[in-house]
Amino acid sequence: MARSTKGVQTEFFAPAGGLDIVTPPFLVRNGVAISALNMEVDLEAGYSRIGGYDRYVNGLTASQLTVQVAVVNRDQMGTAAFTGVDLVGQTSGAIMKFATMVSPSPEFPDYLTTSGNDTPIYVSAVSGTPILGELLTVDDSTFVYGVYVLVALPVPLSGTTPEERAASRFVAETTMRDAWKKPGYNLGPSITGSILGLFVLNDTPVAIKGSYDTAACVFFEGNASVPFLTNRQWVVTNFNAPLPNGTGYNLSTISSIPWGFAKFEFVVDELGSSSAVGATTDRAFGVSGTSRAFIYYNGTLDFITTGMARDVPEHLAVHRSRLFLSFGSSLQYSQAGDPKSWTPVLGAGEINTGSPITGLLSLTGESEASALLVSTEDRLFILYGDSDSNFQLVPFAEDTGALPGTLRWMGMAMFQNAFGLTSMSASRSFGGFENSTFSGSVKPFVDARRGKAVTSMICRNKNQYRIFFNDGSGLYCTFKNGKPAGIFPVQFGHTVTCSWSCVSKGRGGIDVGEELMLIGTADGEVLRLDVGWSFNGGAIPWSLRLAFNHLRSPRLLKHFIRTAIEIQTAGYLKIQAGYDLDYRSTERSVTNDTLVYAPETGSNQYWQDAQWNQGRYDVTTVEPTTLDTPGSGVNFSLRMQGNDATTQPWTLTGVLINYVLRRLKR
Repeated sequence: MARSTKGVQTEFFAPAGGLDIVTPPFLVRNGVAISALNMEVDLEAGYSRIGGYDRYVNGLTASQLTVQVAVVNRDQMGTAAFTGVDLVGQTSGAIMKFATMVSPSPEFPDYLTTSGNDTPIYVSAVSGTPILGELLTVDDSTFVYGVYVLVALPVPLSGTTPEERAASRFVAETTMRDAWKKPGYNLGPSITGSILGLFVLNDTPVAIKGSYDTAACVFFEGNASVPFLTNRQWVVTNFNAPLPNGTGYNLSTISSIPWGFAKFEFVVDELGSSSAVGATTDRAFGVSGTSRAFIYYNGTLDFITTGMARDVPEHLAVHRSRLFLSFGSSLQYSQAGDPKSWTPVLGAGEINTGSPITGLLSLTGESEASALLVSTEDRLFILYGDSDSNFQLVPFAEDTGALPGTLRWMGMAMFQNAFGLTSMSASRSFGGFENSTFSGSVKPFVDARRGKAVTSMICRNKNQYRIFFNDGSGLYCTFKNGKPAGIFPVQFGHTVTCSWSCVSKGRGGIDVGEELMLIGTADGEVLRLDVGWSFNGGAIPWSLRLAFNHLRSPRLLKHFIRTAIEIQTAGYLKIQAGYDLDYRSTERSVTNDTLVYAPETGSNQYWQDAQWNQGRYDVTTVEPTTLDTPGSGVNFSLRMQGNDATTQPWTLTGVLINYVLRRLKR
């Protein structure tokens, strides 16, 4: 049936499907992206610019400090008297300094001074009305000491435009970010730059680096005991994780210490809490492939001796109250309940897989409650049973396995194999074939990074499997109802070396139930993901191009008039939006790109009531922004991009195109 060519037509679609760089243009669905960077599929609808990451020790990061109040802990001040400045008449500009008391008397001090320290102190929340010079109690989740003196009122964001106010906020964050040092910052050049391992124990992060002086691995533990946020630091807790033949290295030659051979893996569990491994509830079990397995607790290491001639396990899992370790193709398990006992007569044992093991994962699904997934590069096995008398290793999938560092549980086992990213259920159904993967839409991207994965993690709040490669790139894979909803590539400003994801137990600086996702980097940073709107103070480059939309008529010329885009944002944003016609044909002219702004606050702003990394960032909705998009062609592609450190995460939820049908293209 012929379609009318009179009147303005409307085409509306919601972005969905993620990135697709392999499907032919005629077959790509509307709303699919054909080019993208640093975007992710939103669980509700549309595409979101990813959140940033920030330097982390314990508790808050600089970008999470939403209330800026300068305070000083009265109980921590010195007693020396000096000439001070009366607080009466002080302006909000004093936020950039904090005061030292004349004396720590219980009465309110009349005089303070701002001399001698130019470091700002910020807190996230205070009780009571912030009145200049008044005693107040600071939220215990931020400071371990309670009584403080308010030196200055919260500083209003300076500037008259949203962009100027966003820039002033960034300056305040940068001051705090620079005050928190990364692991090993004050220990001189003997500590290597790369983070070799990372885990969280009792809500406290522990990072591992290498030492040239000792040819060993140095453990740093986050320290939040100091009341001032500016003094948050990493402390050395252990030097006792050696590399093989460590005393034989020529320490005068940096390259002679093979840090690249240490590949740490960790599992946090309560296994053995009643044995001699310590009195704490949780403990971290670790392997490196370069030393004996160990248990970390109370700031110390307890090494595990298995009796192997070369006692350097590579992978581990806690399953059925036993510690499982892999040595090449050998899978070994400890005595039940005691991770330090490896005597066969007491229940320890060994099973051989026939090829090197690349990962271990205890399956927690209802149907696989007593199973352990054992992967090699070309086969998958499942270990059934619950004791040394009935353990049985059964082949699960032939001709397919998991590459090292990629195995994760997300309601099902997720991993990378030789063909791409896949799941355990798909491997059972299809085996080692291309159609067993869910990453087919980005196959060229994955193929170019085969064997280059360094770590992976899950994001519970967004139902995502995330995998990172040795060139700083990664993939965010979103799932809805157990099915893939789309994949987008990311490119960080830091090269990821390790990662950790967990849910807070309320023992540290973040609330119970809050998700904590950390990465270690090649330049020695420990960063928290999905916080802030910068890459640790650096700009976030992002781009998005949607598929060329034929509007159901691939051969009909259309005259495009305008396009409306619907965006949800938590605050300030700046977007450069444009369009192309006829597959970017040089014969079709388009207008210049448009800058789209959103104010820092909106009528539906509920920032204070939202959790930053849980679901939607906010409910602020920017009214549909109309772009003039004149020009004629058979198809239309919307593109957007940006590159700054002040735009907050936002979500593109809909696109509406107005056009007029013309004639059949000759």
